[in-house]
Amino acid sequence: MSNKVIEVTAGVIFDRQRRLLATERPAGKALAGKWEFPGGKLEKNENAVQALIRELDEELSLRVTPLDEMYRLSVVAPDGNTLILHFLRALILDGCEPLPRENQQYCWVETSQLAELDWLDTDREFVEYLAMAYGRKI
Repeated sequence: MSNKVIEVTAGVIFDRQRRLLATERPAGKALAGKWEFPGGKLEKNENAVQALIRELDEELSLRVTPLDEMYRLSVVAPDGNTLILHFLRALILDGCEPLPRENQQYCWVETSQLAELDWLDTDREFVEYLAMAYGRKI
């Protein structure tokens, strides 16, 4: 069996108070109860921007405008597959609020409180990057 490369996109979304959107993995999913930046896997013939737009609509009924890639991470998963994560900054279109479609919880978290959530390991690395790169002034 050959190892695969799996690409994932994650939205880095700020509200008007400069808080970040985080979602909790729901019961029944792998790593349930862990927090993550919302997003998901790229489908065939899809780029990270297209996947982010699709995933945020499917999971949270959000319409967004992706801006730029803030961070890229490549890790080897325990199953031997390589995960490439694209963390993309995005703006929510006016009048659009999160409406979870997969029984997941979400919250807007102050940047100074990011470390208080129990993040997925891969997202934790990005949280640490945010703290190092921007301090508390993200």
